[in-house]
Amino acid sequence: MSSNVDLHDGDIIPVDKYSLLVTGSDQVWNTDAYDFDEIYFLPFADELPKVAYACSLGGTNLLSKTDKINLYKKYLEDFEAISVRERNSQTWISQLTKEEVDIVADPTLLLDKKDYLDSFDDQPLIEGRYIYYYGFKYEHDMNMKVKELGEKLGLPVYCLDAKKYHLKMLRKYGFKISPHGGPKAFINLINHCEVSVTTSFHGTVFSAIFQKPFFYLRKPGIDAADDRASYLLEQLDLTSQDVPYSEIVARSEELFSIDYNHVQDKILKLQQHSFRYIDKNIVRLSKIRKFK
Repeated sequence: MSSNVDLHDGDIIPVDKYSLLVTGSDQVWNTDAYDFDEIYFLPFADELPKVAYACSLGGTNLLSKTDKINLYKKYLEDFEAISVRERNSQTWISQLTKEEVDIVADPTLLLDKKDYLDSFDDQPLIEGRYIYYYGFKYEHDMNMKVKELGEKLGLPVYCLDAKKYHLKMLRKYGFKISPHGGPKAFINLINHCEVSVTTSFHGTVFSAIFQKPFFYLRKPGIDAADDRASYLLEQLDLTSQDVPYSEIVARSEELFSIDYNHVQDKILKLQQHSFRYIDKNIVRLSKIRKFK
């Protein structure tokens, strides 16, 4: 048995220093992603047990969108335990491997608001009340509705990503840009905003963690296979906040009717289930390996 494993880029993993390998989570198994790499299937170390935590396929069904289905099936069958983040990912992986696949929380949901604020400066970057508009796409029709929402609520709209702010010419909508970027600014803006509007999964996650009035903006015709945000909202009993962007102004009162005591109960149950999975399939396996 070799004590080292060569990765495809020449890096070396000293196998004998590890008890097991864990892969996860955000779209690591989305074979259509521009930065997808088979390395996330952990094919390089047969000597070590492998566990998948909260892996996501995005909206990509491995059963129909790849010509390497047998190779991926082989990789997956080498895992001691597999958990995913969404129902569609669970269905597809289960159909492929014929094995049980658990659903667990995204790692960001394993921490509470206090955990994040203990690690980040809580002094607001933006003075006053504002809407935090965060997403991976900023399209004209959607931007116009967010602008209209800001006008109705009497709030300026702030964005985080400077590159997209300039590329998409977001200033022409009257949107403002955060004076800083990166994870610290992301947490700060969502912590201090009056309202959160997002098109992203993690924008949705942190809106719930920080108990903000928020909308997840749904585009017409979005692929039903991509259930990342919609399934999370179902888990947290927040489907009321999954709103077509064309309706956010007319339904603005619904921003302020979220029962966060109920949502927090849902998050706690999801955390407890996820920690049980970690304890059983990661902590236990690592201990078994360590004392062999």
